[in-house]
Amino acid sequence: MSNKVNSAIEVYFDNYLVLDKEYDNTNTRNEDSITITKNTIILNNNNDSTITLANYFLHGEHTIKAKLYLVNNGEKGNGTDFIEKEIVILDRSSKTPLIWTGDFKTEYYTYETIRIPFRVYDPNVIIAKVSLYKNGVLLSTREIAD
Repeated sequence: MSNKVNSAIEVYFDNYLVLDKEYDNTNTRNEDSITITKNTIILNNNNDSTITLANYFLHGEHTIKAKLYLVNNGEKGNGTDFIEKEIVILDRSSKTPLIWTGDFKTEYYTYETIRIPFRVYDPNVIIAKVSLYKNGVLLSTREIAD
């Protein structure tokens, strides 16, 4: 009896599973894509396949993450670490400002310069003012034009 080993991927919007797909490894070039919208169905939610992301696909910052697995005879093995990206959903009718922080490290050496990329969207003003605090102490302030 030979073992059949395939690959699989899970994709999450925030912590909601939206794709769980297995690929046949006899085809060494598997390409696929997913478009996540408010109508995307949330999987594994009490086996109710009619629940969508409509209540969660809102103005603000969100995380898309994916994990790869090997599947041996139908059983998922240990997966890779998550590949994560932060995104922003912009609803132009919302008056809530958004601050998006890009990819940055969570640990730094004392000799390193800490760099945290960010973007600001404030529909209420043309120039947004952003202040950085550490332990309640103001470190810097920056004005950002839209």
